[in-house]
Amino acid sequence: MKISELSKATGLSSTTIKYYVSMGLVDIALKTSANMAYYSSDSIERIALIRTLQKQRFYPLSYIKQILQLNGGQALDLDLMDAIYKYNPKRRSADFSVSNACRISGLNASQIHLLEITGIIQISDGMISQNNCDILCLVKGRLDAGLSLEHTIDAFSAYQKSLEKAVQMDIDSMVSKSFLTQSLSPEKMVRMIRESDTSLTRFVEIKREQLNMKHGELRLKAAEGFVEKMRLFVNDSLLPQYKEKMITENEEQVIIPKDIQMMLTDVGRCSITVAIHLIRTAYQYCVSSLHSPDGSYIQKGLAYGFFALLPDMIFSEELLAQARKRFPDCMIFEERIRELKSEEI
Repeated sequence: MKISELSKATGLSSTTIKYYVSMGLVDIALKTSANMAYYSSDSIERIALIRTLQKQRFYPLSYIKQILQLNGGQALDLDLMDAIYKYNPKRRSADFSVSNACRISGLNASQIHLLEITGIIQISDGMISQNNCDILCLVKGRLDAGLSLEHTIDAFSAYQKSLEKAVQMDIDSMVSKSFLTQSLSPEKMVRMIRESDTSLTRFVEIKREQLNMKHGELRLKAAEGFVEKMRLFVNDSLLPQYKEKMITENEEQVIIPKDIQMMLTDVGRCSITVAIHLIRTAYQYCVSSLHSPDGSYIQKGLAYGFFALLPDMIFSEELLAQARKRFPDCMIFEERIRELKSEEI
């Protein structure tokens, strides 16, 4: 068949057929010159299968090529291909421009660009797939709830990296320890893959809940305990040392924000919400103290104790180094800091 005849038989343009040929999806039966080629009548069935996989199963051409290479596109194995490729008949197949993705998700172009360069989404030829657009909508939901974009990128990146490794290991193990250990029909393999997907998705959900409770509780206790340790440091060490020095007469005139005074007042354990508020306020105050040219003994000592006692999740070596430099007497308190960091409060 000439390409014009194949075009008429399939309803596709000659340009589309030539593109399929360039992709290795359709073979030329006989090439008689640079501009003349003939195609087998089997190409009609091959193109029909390609269109079915595109329009009904939403497979990209790159995956269709793999199917055709692996099993010749035999319909008998398409259920297995569906299971491997996670075919979902409800899944929409659409690509969106960045501007349309902005409209759908509610994110701006700079936010979408940042998500692309950090690997959270992929943009191909200026277009964003439906799955990637769904991720953008998840990001917008987190922003609307008050979660920062930086936190979202950290969290999504961590899960993506871990999942990539886990999925690779899972597939390799399935092939070597399940598929190759027994004689399997395509139907049996489909059941195995789908059961693996369902159980692992639920397992990840359950384990994430368990681990979130475990590590969340530890982090909250660390934040709450930090406030107590700061009180002990200031009341038991910094203030007594300051009273011995009495460097200047107007030292007590230093204005410390009310929130930080609350942190330094020994009024017993505070709630976690109050603890987080105090930490945030004190963090900003201590950073500003490090950048101010002047500063009282109490301010310098408070900044040093704050950054030395910070929990690991927000610890900053750079800020601690600045605090040590600004507060030459820090060595007097080093042993007390080590004691407080090792204590369970």
